Amino acid sequence: SNVPSAAAAAVGIHHFDITGLSTTTAAGSSLGFTLTARTVANVVMSDYTGAVTFSATDPQATLPGPTTFTLTDGGVMSFSASLYFRTAGGQRLAVADSLLPAASGLSAVVQVSSTAFNNEFRIAGMPPDGWVHADHPLSPTVEPVDQWGNRITTYDRAVVLTSDDSLATVSPSTVTFGPSHAGILTLTNGVIFRTTKLTTLSISESTGIGYGQAQVNTAPLSTFRFRVTGLPATLTAGTAASMTAEALTPVGTRYTWYQGTVRS
Repeated sequence: SNVPSAAAAAVGIHHFDITGLSTTTAAGSSLGFTLTARTVANVVMSDYTGAVTFSATDPQATLPGPTTFTLTDGGVMSFSASLYFRTAGGQRLAVADSLLPAASGLSAVVQVSSTAFNNEFRIAGMPPDGWVHADHPLSPTVEPVDQWGNRITTYDRAVVLTSDDSLATVSPSTVTFGPSHAGILTLTNGVIFRTTKLTTLSISESTGIGYGQAQVNTAPLSTFRFRVTGLPATLTAGTAASMTAEALTPVGTRYTWYQGTVRS
């Protein structure tokens, strides 16, 4: 036989069924399910004694550990309160035989919903390289999130946005979330920093509850520069050549948010 002796217990296994999962759940809630080993004819493989491993589409999920079937299981195992999805959206559980991974199974989609507001806001859309030149408009997004980082789409409270840059523009500075926001607010060109410093954008509820912040280094545009690479060491007059130009931050990293016209 070409099947390794260590995999002899899995010979005949074709796929697994995952059943009994709830179709909906709140993030962080426990789930149970039943795992059934089946042959190519889709009958229960009652003498299956292989080992299985689990995976999931949710990177935050808690999964059952590697599990070995015994003859007393009869090809069917039940798992109680051993699965936890934490990322909102449609998630699935997968299983495969440890030695014959082609023998696998995939659950139906479980719709995971966010839980209660965790007094935390997420601010996204700030420059990924950590720098912005003064007077450059930014369009960050702010989201109320639960303890697992899921957006609270039903959030409906008033928030206040501020900056420790006394010359900054933050517009709007006060907003009441409503159904049209679905838990996310975009400040389109609404944030402009002007003071040279490590600048902070903060958000909290108008009552002072909840908090979130993001920071970016602000500096005058004159402190940013360009780097040109790719030109040959010598070049005949009138000959075309290619080059690469990079906008750089004051510390020499690529300034990915640069927008402007350059000339040689």
